[in-house]
Parts: sequence; structure tokens; C-alpha cells
Amino acid sequence: MKKLIFNRFLLILSFMTLTVIAASAFTMSPADGFGPYFSFSYRLGAALGLFLLLKQLMQGKLKFNRIILAIVVFIAVLIQVIFLIVSFRPYYTDTGYVMTMAGRLIQGNRNWFEYFSYYPNNVNITIFWSYILRPLNWFGITNYSIFVPWFQMLLLDFSIIVLSSSLILLNRSVAKIFLLVSMYYLPWFMYTLMPYNDIIAISLIMIIIALIIRLLKSDNLKKNILFGSLLALLIFISIALRQNTVIILIAFVIFIVFTQKFGIRFKTFLIGIVLLVTFLGTQGLHYVQQQAGYNQNTSLTTPTISWINMSWNPNTQGQIDGRDSFAYSNLPAKKRSSALKHELKERLKSLGFGGIVRHLQLKIAYMFSIGDSNQDIAGIQIKRPILKRESMTPPLINILGNLFQPFYLLVLIMAIYAIWQLLVKSSQIDSSIFPIAVFSSLSIIGIFTFHILFWEVRDRYALPMLPFLVILASIGVYLFGKQEQQKVDKPVQNKVMLLTAGISLVLLTIGLASDWKYTKQNNISYGSVYRSGFSLYAENQTEKVGLNSKTIYRTDTFKLDQQANTLNLELGNISTQDLKNIVLKVKRLDSNQSWNLMPSSAPKDYENNFPKGNYQIIIENKANHVIPTSILQQLQTNTLSGPTVFENGNKIPGLNLLFSFTDTNLTKKVNSKGMLLIYIFFIFVVMMAICIKQVDNRRK
Repeated sequence: MKKLIFNRFLLILSFMTLTVIAASAFTMSPADGFGPYFSFSYRLGAALGLFLLLKQLMQGKLKFNRIILAIVVFIAVLIQVIFLIVSFRPYYTDTGYVMTMAGRLIQGNRNWFEYFSYYPNNVNITIFWSYILRPLNWFGITNYSIFVPWFQMLLLDFSIIVLSSSLILLNRSVAKIFLLVSMYYLPWFMYTLMPYNDIIAISLIMIIIALIIRLLKSDNLKKNILFGSLLALLIFISIALRQNTVIILIAFVIFIVFTQKFGIRFKTFLIGIVLLVTFLGTQGLHYVQQQAGYNQNTSLTTPTISWINMSWNPNTQGQIDGRDSFAYSNLPAKKRSSALKHELKERLKSLGFGGIVRHLQLKIAYMFSIGDSNQDIAGIQIKRPILKRESMTPPLINILGNLFQPFYLLVLIMAIYAIWQLLVKSSQIDSSIFPIAVFSSLSIIGIFTFHILFWEVRDRYALPMLPFLVILASIGVYLFGKQEQQKVDKPVQNKVMLLTAGISLVLLTIGLASDWKYTKQNNISYGSVYRSGFSLYAENQTEKVGLNSKTIYRTDTFKLDQQANTLNLELGNISTQDLKNIVLKVKRLDSNQSWNLMPSSAPKDYENNFPKGNYQIIIENKANHVIPTSILQQLQTNTLSGPTVFENGNKIPGLNLLFSFTDTNLTKKVNSKGMLLIYIFFIFVVMMAICIKQVDNRRK
């Protein structure tokens, strides 16, 4: 009885959590990202249209046989392949540090960047990638950025198939719905471009869920011991690579304690082996890190309280903040923690009860209000033939994000519906669905609570929640379809349907009128054409390289696949006299064009027309002394995202010259044709729902 009460309590909490997230997704937006974000009228009207279409399809007893399902999945895979071919994301900060250090390890260099003392949470994922990518180095491949997205997409698809095949054991319809939604779920496509831990974590979580389902459906002790052992191993690996997945471990332990499936002895085994493997694995990781040459400088490590304090910064929405990241870093560790605790108390005190509630709303909006990949996709490149110029990429990302938002809302609505049905009609629902819904609810509550109350927020941090959300939504669609098919069609239902369709069309009309202003407002669009690397911002100048006296530095040939109109360079804080001794030149090798640039100590955007073609950058120091600069850095690895650098004609391994080419263009905040297409699409969705309803009525 207590277990049933506890499960219902969890479902109620999950219902409340998802309702809060949905309310935020309908009405709020983060302060940054791919905005502007379309209005509430658009979101509600478009989501209503999708709901009506779903309702009519369910009433029509939509079914997917194996052939149709295979075709739909094949189309999804084809879209993924095209996406990977035309899309690329250069390295930035975290991903740059991770991949560069992985390259060092592959080539036997165990000299770790100081960055990893500031952020030790990224050590394990770096070692992981060094193992995964090592075979490429055997064949002389050192540019891993091309391989990583394909590897991550394959892993993601594999985990989706594994989980779908396990969901079949619970309910075949739920499994099909999950497969279809997952294969077309836009956000996790985007993150395959990032060589980090996001896709790895999502994939591991889906396989973990699949193993839990196998456990629940199996009565074979030997198989269950095997499943439990694999579970323990994967939970440990997921925590090692992405620390906030410890929430899944906690959810699993609580779930096992309250499940009715297993006896006390097997429950003890499951909890014991998961905790034991996690503990022993964590200890073993210290040895692995030591073998990789990592020795943490604890005086640099960002204390835990820093992230909590950062999350309650009243001047932000609870996201990472540059000032807070290094606040009080000049103090010893204990004094720094004390100062941060004091600042946190003062922040909470100054916010007051009303301010705390408002700040919680802002944190929820920043992390959960927008469904598409938002805050970490800046700089993505989309090549021809999809786009003619890279400056068209940010407007396209904006259109895709706003187009996806109603689908995200429908997923949330269906997940909420699933929880509601499990609460009010639990006796009428297949009992095999209930346990996995409870575990999913528990995990969603944990992820939501941890970040909203205690940690800094970012939309990427919500990714571990997505598998659970899609499972609940799949259950919701199944239960909704089952209910619709059992309904007896009445005249009043036709009127309600037409009224709802009318409301949707009115809301879309209001939304278009409200959002059209964005098509009139000017905006500067920055498209990334070529990026040679990232700045080693966390290093104490040990990797910086000065311009040697009487020396010419020349990059190897690099190619601009698209035209650019701005070259971004930063020589660093150089005196006026030293600037006179620097010659800066860009050469286009396939047309004998060259540009002589005026050196500057400030970050400089050199505006010119740089057609697509092969280029070199040349820097010469005519002085008789070394000139310190920030444009050169020694990565100590051949894993370069930019071209090799030559010094007086001699190739210098690991030397990186920092620059980027961008396509900067004055555009509108939202492309008018793109906005019209979105609104026309959802009007078409509403009209399609009406047509299906009319056809069904005539048949009857």
C-alpha cells in the first residue's frame, strides 16, 4: 500500500513538474539563443493545430506496418546523413580543450592544460575520446572533427533502436511511437556535431532504460543478474562521463526500493552492485587519470559552491557567468568557498521570497522553455547546396527553432496526458507500462529539481531528461489514440472540433500579426566560414608563443568553402612601436590576390571580399626582438582544426595561428519568407485535420 501511495505521489510531482515546464514553454523564452522567439499566440495556435491533426489521425486508427515503418525510419536516416554532410561546428572552448587534450594523449603527450584543474569534470570525457579516436591516429588521421559527428549519430541511432526493441516487451504501439519521435527529434541531431559528452550520456541513458525494461520483464534469475551487472557498469560509465547523470543512479535506487517486481534479496543485489561498481569504478578512475598523467591542481579547481552561487545571480537567468566563474579566485580555496557562501546568502537575502520565485521562473525559462538546441549551436556552418552564404545560417537556425517549438509543446502535452491517465485510470491501463512511467517521472523530477534549485542552468543540461520525456509522450500518444478509437462520434464533437480549429486559426493570425514586426527589424547576421581554433583562455600564458625576431610565419594552405567578408584577428596587447615592425598579409593562392592588413593591438575585424578559394596568412616580425602576441599558441599536438604553421619555411608541429573568417551581413531578425512558410505550414496542418474529419464523417 505504501509503495502504491509513493508511486502516485511521484506521478503527481511529475505532473506538476511537466505542467510548469509546459507553461514556461508556452509563455517564456531565455534571454539569449537563436531568438527572437515567436509569440504565445503562435505557440498555442500551432500546438493546437498539431493536437487536432493527431486527434484525427488517432480516430482514423492510423497504423504503421513494418514496410511503412521501415520507409519512415529510412527517410529519417537519410535526413541524418544529409545533415552530417552539410553541417559542421568548429571547436569552441570546452569542446576545443577536450579534443585538443585528447589529441595530446593519443600522441603520447600527458601534459594537461590548466583548464582541467579549473574544470576536472571534463577529464574523463577527454580520456574517453582519446581511446575512441586512437585508431584514427594509426592511419595518420589527426583531424578528428569529421569523424566524431558520424560516430555520435551512429551511437544515438543504435541506442534508440535498442530502447525501442525493449519497449516492444511493454507495448508494441508505444515502441513504434517512440522510434518515430526519436528518429525525428531535432535537438539531439544538433548535438552530434559537438565532440563532448551530451550524445554519449543520452545514448547510455537510453540503453540503461532498455536494460531496466528487460529486468522488469524477465523472470530468469541468471538473465536478471546479467542485466543488473550491465546496468551497474553503464550507470557508472554515464556518471564518469557526465556527472549530473548521478541523478539517474539516485532515481534507479529509489525505483528499485519501491518496485513490487523483485523480492528483498534481489533488490539488495541490484542496489548493492550498482553502488559497489560506481564506488570501485570511481576509485579506479583515479588510477586511469594518473596513468594519463593528470594531476589536479586543487588550488585552481572551481568549488561546488561557485556553481550554486552562480545559479542565484540576480543579474542573470541562472546561467554560467564569466565574472562568477572566477570570483574570488585570488583567495585560497577555503577562504574562496567562505566568500562565495557569504555572497550566496546575500543574494538570496536581497532577492527575498518574491525575487526567489521570479528567479526560479527565469531559470526554468532558460533551461526548459525552448525545445530546440539553443545556446550552444552558435557558429554552426551549413554548406552548399543548402545555403548559398554562411550569413544565412543564423536566420535558418531561428526558423528551425521556432518551427520545432510547437512539436516540443505537443511532446510535453502528451507526456502530461500520460501521467494524468496513469493517475486517474491506472486500473484500466496495461500494468506493464506503469513501472517505466514511474522511473521516467522520478528521473525528470530529479533533473528538474537539481538544476532549478541548486545548479546553474543551460538548455544542454536538460538533454538527459529527453529520453524519459519522449517515453512518457509515446505512452501519452498511445493512450490518447486508444481513447479516441473507443469514442462514439457525436454531432457535438464535430462542432467542438471545428470550434477548436477556428480558435487555432485565429491564434495563428494574431501570432503572425504580432511576430511580423521581426521581419522589419534589422539584425547583423554572423556566419562562420572558417575557424582555425580556439583561445586557450584558462592557461597562464605557458602555451602562448611570441613572434621571434626577423621571422616570417606562414600558414599552410587552407580553403574557404564559402565566400567571407570579414577576417577576425587579435594580435594582443602590442605596443605602437612593435606594431610598426609587424607585416600582416592574406594571400589567395588560386588567383594571386593578396591583402596587406594594418596590424592592431585590439581585436580587429578586417572587412573585405574574400571569395571561396585557397588562402594563406603571413605574419612577419621585422624587429630585432621577440614580440609577445596572443595570435600564436602551441597546442603540443597535431590535432589542429586550423592549418599547420611554418616558421621561416620550417614546419612547426602543434603551432596554431588563431583567426576566423566570417560572412557578416545585414539581415532582418526573422526572414519574412521563412516566417510565412512556418505559419502557412501550421494553417495547412489545421486544414488537413478538418479535411480528415470531414472525410471520416462522409464515410460514416
